[in-house]
Parts: sequence; structure tokens; C-alpha cells
Amino acid sequence: MSIREFIESGGSMNINTHANSLLLEEEFKKENYYKDESLSNFDIKSVIGKGKASTIYLAIYQGEKVALKIFDKLYLYKNDLVEGIILEKKILSSFTDKKFLCHIKFYFSTKTKIVFVLPFFQGGDLFNMLLTNKKFDFSTVGFYATQIAHMISFLHSKNIAYRDLKLENLMVNENGYLTLIDFGSCKIIEDQNELESSFVGSTDYMAPEIINGEGHNLMADWWSFGIIIYELLYGVPPFHDDKIERCFDLITTSNIRFPSKVKLSPSAKDIILKLLKKKPSERLGKGEFDQVIAHPFFESITANNVIIQKTTAPIKPTINESNIIHNFDKIYTNLDIENFDQAVDISLLNQISSLFEEFEK
Repeated sequence: MSIREFIESGGSMNINTHANSLLLEEEFKKENYYKDESLSNFDIKSVIGKGKASTIYLAIYQGEKVALKIFDKLYLYKNDLVEGIILEKKILSSFTDKKFLCHIKFYFSTKTKIVFVLPFFQGGDLFNMLLTNKKFDFSTVGFYATQIAHMISFLHSKNIAYRDLKLENLMVNENGYLTLIDFGSCKIIEDQNELESSFVGSTDYMAPEIINGEGHNLMADWWSFGIIIYELLYGVPPFHDDKIERCFDLITTSNIRFPSKVKLSPSAKDIILKLLKKKPSERLGKGEFDQVIAHPFFESITANNVIIQKTTAPIKPTINESNIIHNFDKIYTNLDIENFDQAVDISLLNQISSLFEEFEK
């Protein structure tokens, strides 16, 4: 999809992730997290997030705070998203190291919905933390960037392109560490010489090769990583514009600017410039984590201590048990909880029920 087609479509992106079944068999553990459950057994407290294909709720289940990611089956079917959600389930079920990558507790299916039961991170997301703090100092950014680079590299080692790296997808736990969530935009890329053509991602973070329709691979994630480092230091993404088309023009044609309001070190400027190379082949990150973490920007960070979470986080979120959703955006928390019993097109759901068998076992 070109920029013009994107604008004319009203800005809606059809993210369809087609998984390679053979690769999934090799890379992902065969663990079954299905549970025979019902939404009636969850005390749903509030909306805490919303995407194009799902709504996320805070709920209490057997005395534990959990996050429910709820998909509408008809929406998935009509927008050709079923295979993408199947891949997301497989990815969420595959992680053994649960420090930095969100895992699934269990999933189940109702007549109209697919429900992922996930950990609840009371610290909210990194975007809201940035809004509170305006911007971060170099050491704090290095602390977060080390974790994010580790996340990206791990996914890439499994041939998974994440493709939607942004602050809203980085949750903060009570200890101040990050966890990556939302794997709905992921793509299995076996051969890095074969480029994917999907128009996917979030506007401010999209790599130029995605916008231009030139095809992309794992290197698109390292572009988004560069955007995040800049945003954490300045408080705003480098190519932001309220008009989507203008934002895309800036990403694809403009050079990076370093406003004087923040005094960046030479190493900070250098890593941003190397990550935000327009040509993917010239971008820092081809050597994955070891290459990125060797950059002088990280010289004050003991990366291994961060990875094993032995470093004390520079900022810890305020945890308020009397207001559990304190760290979540009011844009979401003020939304009404959906009436899950409302009438839907049951006849169509019956016709397409075989598409969702993956979520019933």
C-alpha cells in the first residue's frame, strides 16, 4: 500500500501475518496453554488499552490481577487477521525467559471472542512514564535501551520481525524493568534476502523502506529502536507531525535534527545517526545485540547486569493499590466496558467456526 492509498483508506492498516508452519514447528515449543474458561469467571475492572484488533482489560481472576486481551472473531475474520492472531498465540506460548517478553498465562474462546489471559503490569507503559518525566537522562535511556536491544535481538534469533516497536508496547513492572507486549504485527522471516512487502507499524516509528514499499526485513526493527532512543532523550519522536502524510515525508526524505534544547553527547548523536540510516544495509544492528551494545553510547552500562536484572532501575513507577489503573492512560480507562452478551451475527460465526479451532484446544 502506498502513502496515498493509506491516506485515502482513512489510515486503516490491514496487518496480516502469514506464518511458516515448518518454521513454527522448529522454533516454538509445543506447549498448550488452552483452558476451558468463561468470561463470567473474571471480574473485569477497566479498559487499560485498545488496538485495532483487540481491547485490553484489567481483571481479577482467582484473586490475581491479570490483563485480558480480547479479540472479536467477526472483526478478525472480516479484516483477514486470523492467521496473525494464531501466530501471536504461538509466540506468546513459546517464551521460556519471561523477564523481558510477555508470556501467555492461558487462552480460551467464547462464541464471539478470543481471550488471551496475560500478566498485568501495574507500572503502565513507557509512553506514560515519558509523559510524566518529559524526557530522560543518558543513563536512564541506556538502561531502557539495553533491555529493548536484548528483546529485539532475541526475537531476531528466532527469525521473528517484531515490526511495531513503540513506547506503548513496552510495559513497566513494579521494579522499573520493561516487558515487551503485543506480538500481533510479527512476521516470520526465514530468508533475510527476501523482503516483506506488508505496510505495517505505527506512524512515528515506521522505517522508510516500509513506507516506500521497497520491502523490509529484520532491520526495520532497528530503525524503530533508533526512534525510541531519540524520543526518550528529547520527549518526542524525531519526525513527528500531526499530519500522517507529512510525517511519512519527513521519515523518508529528511535528515535527523538535534535541537539544542537537549545537549547530546557525541556518542548519543552517533548511535541515533547510525540506527536511522535510510538504507537498511547501512543501519547499525546487522550484528544484532553484541554490535549494538558495543557502541560507546552504552559504555557506562553493565549490560549483563541489566539483562539479569541485577541493576537497580533508575525510576520505579508509583504503585497505588487504591487506584490500580493509576499509571494507565485515561483515554482508555475512561472507556466503557463492552457488553459481551450483545447480539451478533451468530449465523456467520457458525459458518466460519473452523477458522478458530486453534483457540479451542
